[in-house]
Amino acid sequence: MHTLRFDGWKLNIHFSAAHCIPFHSKCERLHGHHYAVHCEIEGELDTTGWVMDFGPVKKALKRIADRLDHRVIIPTAPGEFSHEVKDGQVHMTVVDKHYVFPEEDCVLVAVPTSTAEHLAALVLEELVGEIDFPANVRTVRVGVDEGYGQGAWTEWYGGTNARSSS
Repeated sequence: MHTLRFDGWKLNIHFSAAHCIPFHSKCERLHGHHYAVHCEIEGELDTTGWVMDFGPVKKALKRIADRLDHRVIIPTAPGEFSHEVKDGQVHMTVVDKHYVFPEEDCVLVAVPTSTAEHLAALVLEELVGEIDFPANVRTVRVGVDEGYGQGAWTEWYGGTNARSSS
């Protein structure tokens, strides 16, 4: 088994965003982080002698990070947040607070809350949806750091579930 590693800090795959976490004394206030996105891909070597090309993965991770960069993260999955987009503004309610942001400053994401764990799952889902992982790829892991050295990881298991490469 071989592992490809993508370090978001070193590869400039990062984003800054504002968010809040309900029912946490400090984090329920609107605040921001400088996030980095990491990825590890495990698999067997194919006939060319590699697991897969680094390029498409780096480009996809960068596109995902850029979509989140300098935005307010608005969770849209069922949970403690509710939102409405009206007249170019996003109205977000969380617990007993109501916020209004310009729509262009927001990114609506299908997560119940914007923890590092949920953001890692979001990035992984988008990556797996965008990349045609070859059948020799067994595992894809994505990590999202909220700052240097502190983050959350999630993984997807490929192989027989991965799309065949042509």
